[in-house]
Amino acid sequence: MLPEEIKGLPLWKKAGNFVLTDPVFREQESLSAFSRMGTDLVFLAANGRYADRIPLMREIRSRHGGPRLVLVGKDDSYEYVRKAFLSGAADYLTDPLFGETVERTIRRMRDQAVRERPLCGIRTEAGFVAERLLSEEDADVPCLCRSLAGAVERYAEAFDLNARILLREAEKQVYQELAGRKPWLKEFLPPDSFLNPAGLHTWDSAPMLQQWDRDFRGVRQIIRKYRIVGAPSAVPIGNYILTHVDEKLNLEKISEDIFMNKNYVGNLFKKHAGRSVVDFIKEAKVDRAKVLLLDEKRKIKEVADDLNFSGEEYFRKVFKQKTGLTPTSYRSRVKICGFFGQLL
Repeated sequence: MLPEEIKGLPLWKKAGNFVLTDPVFREQESLSAFSRMGTDLVFLAANGRYADRIPLMREIRSRHGGPRLVLVGKDDSYEYVRKAFLSGAADYLTDPLFGETVERTIRRMRDQAVRERPLCGIRTEAGFVAERLLSEEDADVPCLCRSLAGAVERYAEAFDLNARILLREAEKQVYQELAGRKPWLKEFLPPDSFLNPAGLHTWDSAPMLQQWDRDFRGVRQIIRKYRIVGAPSAVPIGNYILTHVDEKLNLEKISEDIFMNKNYVGNLFKKHAGRSVVDFIKEAKVDRAKVLLLDEKRKIKEVADDLNFSGEEYFRKVFKQKTGLTPTSYRSRVKICGFFGQLL
């Protein structure tokens, strides 16, 4: 299909804000051309190749991420089309192209871009919130909550979107940003706690801000609890324990796996963490148990086994020693206060 034919499409004439770039015939020149022209949508000729055999597709997805790829080929078999989508194509069209088909594709890609624009803004705001929560400096949590809520409201109004959907996206993105920057946090933060029930039924900022304030303070408390300040060589010890918290841990295993002398590990960690490795392990396992106990179908013995305690009774003893509650009492309390409510 020629560029002149595309410009003659009804959608193109009606929109008036599309820019059609010149065709690029040499694939090795495509990347620089796309970057220079700020391309949003790319129609790529397969020329008989399977999608996973087209290096340009991988390059565009890895370097740019933004342009949507529409692969154009003559093979309409299931396997061929499947590989096209698995390789990152947003759509697949069979040659020869017809105006109506191209117009539907452009319209769909445009609508997706419009929907995703506010989500990109929400992700940026969520990234800032996560960065401040992870910062060693004091974070103004109420201010972070208001900022995130303000972004949700602005994008909802500007793009005529459901605020509840953006709210869910904001909470999910904060969780993903935190877990992405501190992978061990995934073991200590239940994802469902970031889906605020108070804000999903109505756009009422007061209960939403109250919930976020409590949740974000709880996250900050966990982060601070396991932050090790001091010699950089002590940090891998703590990170190892937090990342492998479900495993059977002791000083010998940790020392062996991080290639350090056992006595050196014990002395170094106590000096900079302010507590012994054994106590740190107990603390981490109890906090991990709090997440596992949220599943009411999971028996107390199963939690003890999953965390490699020597027995259920010993687990109960350590849990009460660290929290002042039995595992059963904790379950009852968390029903009333919520996961982060019982932390504060």
